[in-house]
Amino acid sequence: WASAGGKTIAKVCQATCIMTQSVAYIHSLGVVHGDLKPSNWLYDQGLDRPLLTDFETAKDRGQDGATVHATVGATTAQGLHTHGYTAPELVGNPRLPKSRPADMYSLGVTLEFMLTAVQGGRTADVAPLATLFGKMAVEEPGNRITAKEAQFDEAFTQHGVAPQIDSESKFPIYWAGLERHGSYKCDYMKAVVQDLIQNTTCPACKRYGIAQNVRVKSVSRIEDQTLWDNYCYQRKALRAAKTDDDCRARIGQTLQVPEAVLDSDCNEVFLWHGLPSDKVANVINSGLDNRLAHDKGLYGAGTYFTNQWCKALQYARVPDCNIRSKRCGKLGTYACRCAGPKKALLCRVLLGEPYFVKPEDKLKGQKRPPERPGAPVGRVFDSVIAESGVADGRAQVHNEFVIFDRYVVYPEWVVELDSQPVRAGRNY
Repeated sequence: WASAGGKTIAKVCQATCIMTQSVAYIHSLGVVHGDLKPSNWLYDQGLDRPLLTDFETAKDRGQDGATVHATVGATTAQGLHTHGYTAPELVGNPRLPKSRPADMYSLGVTLEFMLTAVQGGRTADVAPLATLFGKMAVEEPGNRITAKEAQFDEAFTQHGVAPQIDSESKFPIYWAGLERHGSYKCDYMKAVVQDLIQNTTCPACKRYGIAQNVRVKSVSRIEDQTLWDNYCYQRKALRAAKTDDDCRARIGQTLQVPEAVLDSDCNEVFLWHGLPSDKVANVINSGLDNRLAHDKGLYGAGTYFTNQWCKALQYARVPDCNIRSKRCGKLGTYACRCAGPKKALLCRVLLGEPYFVKPEDKLKGQKRPPERPGAPVGRVFDSVIAESGVADGRAQVHNEFVIFDRYVVYPEWVVELDSQPVRAGRNY
C-alpha cells in the first residue's frame, strides 16, 4: 500500500492515525502486541484502512504494564524479536518482559518506514508526522509518547483525522475511546481490585474476618461519551471554585487506580458503591441518579459512597435482596449470603468543597448539603462526608460520602464478585 504511490498527505495521516488508534485500543485492554512491524499490518481495501494482525506474541499485561513470562511454541515470547523494530532496552536484554513503551518504539519505527515509502520528497508536508513518530521511537522508554496521547497529536488533528474530543472531556489515557458507549473487560484490574479490597477494609472488620474472603471474578471498564462529557463539565465548574489544602487533607484515604490521574483541585477521588446486581445495567447506561435516592438516608437523600470496602459490600447483593429487605436474613447484615451474582462499582466522584458532618448534626431527609457559612444565601456545600467515629453522635462506624448531583459521579469500573455466598466473618 505504502509503495503503490499516489497517496495524499491526508491519506497518509488517516492511515497512520488508525494504526496509532489500534495500538491505543489494545493497550487500553491491557494487551501488549510484542511484535509490531510493517509485515504485521494488512491493508483492507474494502474497509480502506490498515488492520493489525499476528498476535502470536501478544500478552495480557500485569499490574505494572509489562507482559508476563510465557512460551510460544518452543521459544519464549520474550525471545521473539524482529531486527530493526525491537526497542533498544529489549535488544540489550532479550529476556526483559515486553511492555507498552516497547510497543511504541516498534510502532514509531514502523510508521517512519511507512512515511519514507510514501513521502516522495515532500519533506515539509510530512514534518509533523516525522516529529510525532520520533517521539514514539526515542531511546529512553519513559520518555516515549503513549499511543493514547499520540492519537491526539497535532500531526493528526491538523488534518482532521484524530478523534474529535474536546480537550476538557479528553478520555483517560487508558481508555480505548472508540465508541460512544462500550464495556471492556480488563483482566489486569482483577489483581488491582483484589488488593484494594484487602487494603480498604477497615481494621475492625478485618479483626472479625468481615469482607476479606471475597474473590473478584471480573472487572469491566465503562466508557460512555455522554456520561463522561457531563462529568467533565461538572469537573470544570468545580475546578474553577478550587478547594483548600486543609479540606483535601481531611478527606483521608483514597483509592488508587493505575494510570488514573485525578484532579485534586475539585477533590476528585475513587470511591466504592455497592448495589443489587440487577441495578448495574441501569447505572452504566444512565449513571447514578440521586433523584432515586432513599429519603431515609442518615445524611440526606443523596447517593452514598465509601472508601471502605467492608461498607460497600453490605450493599452489593443479588437481585431481590437489599439492605432494608434482606432475603438472606440477619446473617446477611454485613454481606449478602445469597447465592447469585453480586457486583459493586468503583466510581470517580467529584467531592468539591465537602461538608464534614458534626456529631450533633441531623441531616436525614435533606435533599442537598448544608449551606456554606459566610457565603451568599442559598449557596451550599458540594457534598457531605460522614467520618467514622465523628458523625451520628460519634457512633458512625464507616466513612460515608454523599453527593446530591448525578453528574459529579462517573461509574467507571464494574466489579463482579464470585457468585457463591460470601462467607461470614467469625463474629457472625
